[in-house]
Amino acid sequence: MATVARATVATHDRRRRATVPLVQITLAKGRTPEQLAALGEAVTAAVHESIGAPTGNVRVVVTECEPDLWFVGGESLTALRASGQR
Repeated sequence: MATVARATVATHDRRRRATVPLVQITLAKGRTPEQLAALGEAVTAAVHESIGAPTGNVRVVVTECEPDLWFVGGESLTALRASGQR
């Protein structure tokens, strides 16, 4: 799920609309810091390429969730992994 926000910023005497996208990603814990950094870089590049937002304006927030608090079809991801279903 991604959220894109736009902000109005003052520039000298005129006001203009600046694209300041905020992408929020929630995933189960288990990735390395390097993988999370690569995800942030890739998402930033994708937003820049797809909507033209300057990379310095792109915000990416990654939230990690414990697998026992992530549910699919009523079962926790921990249980699904233990049963071999995920």
